[in-house]
Amino acid sequence: MQIKSKVVRAGNDKRKTRFHTLRGDLIPKREILTVPIELFLRLIGYQRRGPWLSKSAVREISRLLDDGRHKRVLEIGGGNSTFFFSERVAFLMTIEEDAKWAAHIQQKISKKVNDFQLVNIKLDDWLNSRTKENMDFDIVLIDGGSDSARKKALEILPSLNPNAVYILDNSDREIFYQLKFLSHPKNVIRHSGLIRHPFQATETTFYFF
Repeated sequence: MQIKSKVVRAGNDKRKTRFHTLRGDLIPKREILTVPIELFLRLIGYQRRGPWLSKSAVREISRLLDDGRHKRVLEIGGGNSTFFFSERVAFLMTIEEDAKWAAHIQQKISKKVNDFQLVNIKLDDWLNSRTKENMDFDIVLIDGGSDSARKKALEILPSLNPNAVYILDNSDREIFYQLKFLSHPKNVIRHSGLIRHPFQATETTFYFF
């Protein structure tokens, strides 16, 4: 009973259980059935390939990439998603605040400089340099920087390029509940699911302008 309690209990008091997002939504039923497998794979240290997002969010990104139109990607916050995108898109720009982590990513990516650009800079400083001319991206993944900077990025960047798909990870955090867009998105799709590190529910939201 104690083991079951540890598996179900949330990591903080803002969650009902570790299988609920901070918004209070339970992960999809099909994922509940996979909890024992996911827990076992976490315990043995088996890493999932691809971005550390819910499975349904990764499937949605793969669908966008498969349509042949989304070839230029901007990601804010590098990691597994960098390796995922680098194998699938024509051009990738990664904004990473941590210098050591940025150097690690740069060593692992084999794409040419014309196809991959990694910028080690504070997100707030980088946002101040954005114009309509240098925001030519098809997909923008916001998954790095402070929550306040990420919120600012999501509110500002669509006004510079409304044609891109904007993806916000950890969108169930309260700071993202009230967003001040200059033009409201035409469609908003939330994907929730279980991730292994940390072993809990997460939410990723897709914004289409």
